[in-house]
Amino acid sequence: MGTVEPSVTVQIKSQIAGELFKVDFTEGADVKKGDLLFEIDPRPYQDALNQANASLTRDQALLHQAEANLARDAANAAYAETDAARTDQLMKQGVIPKSQADQSKSTYDALRQSMAADRASIESARATVESDQASISTAKLNLSYCEIHSPVSGRAGNLLVHAGNLIKVNDVALVVINQLSPIYVSFGVPEAQLGTIRTSDGAHKLAVHVALQDDASNRKTDC
Repeated sequence: MGTVEPSVTVQIKSQIAGELFKVDFTEGADVKKGDLLFEIDPRPYQDALNQANASLTRDQALLHQAEANLARDAANAAYAETDAARTDQLMKQGVIPKSQADQSKSTYDALRQSMAADRASIESARATVESDQASISTAKLNLSYCEIHSPVSGRAGNLLVHAGNLIKVNDVALVVINQLSPIYVSFGVPEAQLGTIRTSDGAHKLAVHVALQDDASNRKTDC
């Protein structure tokens, strides 16, 4: 007499929290790898994705504005640099007063500082955009977790959590899937036959007859 065991046993758990919206299989039925088993209420996760997309749109606009400010200030600074050099030369020639040359230089210095602030704003905006993109990726992943698919082909056990219940992340199993192909059979043999079995096992696969206890017909299986 032997013991039959599935080759793989998988406990199906949720990777997100929420209301168990729908059960898409029948207890005790055979399921295939990739079959939809459960649906978790996707609305909170869809809202999170929408919000992340809106934040990205807003922050991309701020980034473009900061880049436009830098371009504007760079153009003004280039003109101010030329003007400062010209007024300095005129001041040295005694054509204009020193105050006018100082004013031109101050304008140029202020624009350079504004450009430095623009660059800092651009770096900050880029970091925010990258954070928004990461949030979108996380929101999309969480939304995909709202559908739980079978990772293996096998037979579904009893439903352990019913639709309408709130479930937690990686908490109790929702159902257990047993993979029955291939299947393992454990049994004992008389000690006197171990030598013969070991010798034969080294040369080829051993043929094993497996049958249900109440089944009159035997079935031959290679092990």
